[in-house]
Amino acid sequence: MPIPWSASFERCWSSATRSMPGSGSTWNCSTSAGAWRSPRSCRSTTRLSLSPSGSAAGSRSNGYLSLLVERVEDHFRRAGRPAPRILLEPGRAMTGNTQMLLCRVSSLNAAGEGPAHAILDAGENIAHILHREYHEIFHAERWGESPSETYTLDGPTCSPMDRLRTTIDLPRLRLGDTLAIMDAGAYLVSFSNSFCFPQPGIVVLDQGRETLVRRAETYEDMIARDLHANEASR
Repeated sequence: MPIPWSASFERCWSSATRSMPGSGSTWNCSTSAGAWRSPRSCRSTTRLSLSPSGSAAGSRSNGYLSLLVERVEDHFRRAGRPAPRILLEPGRAMTGNTQMLLCRVSSLNAAGEGPAHAILDAGENIAHILHREYHEIFHAERWGESPSETYTLDGPTCSPMDRLRTTIDLPRLRLGDTLAIMDAGAYLVSFSNSFCFPQPGIVVLDQGRETLVRRAETYEDMIARDLHANEASR
């Protein structure tokens, strides 16, 4: 069972062992964060399948953990150092694929020398991690339709860095269309901020039932804690 990210782990541990001051130095513990089973990869690389999908994912998790421990122990054995105690923090592995971010196309700019630009109502203020991670993005209303156009997806803020995807193939977009950014769990909500625009609401879907668990932020919310804000705006 290959581990696509084993090379990254090897580089990490090689750097760690080189930083140890002497041959008698040891590590007491090492941690592995929950991203080990999140279905996304670094933005600068071709997307990797980090874990099996569907029902096979849970049944094969123990196999992945066993291989992770095996790789760490093998590296330190070859380096002549005692292996550290390994602690696994599984948070993102449990929540990553439980959320999606729905974005609306608010503006379209025709293609020039590059792809057409689609400006969304969510950008780096809500989905900042897309700068460094690959997340699948689908057309919500026409799920499964074959892509026919290439787009650059930009956010709505005034930052020139507000770009969620440089190139993506999608069905032809229209104003008001909805895009679904997948695997938004763990960090899109916790890292979101109110830069330029209020934050969106959060809805829980449970067996076909919709429950609003956090209402959308308003501009009034954004200044509610500012002392004398009302007087200054008059």
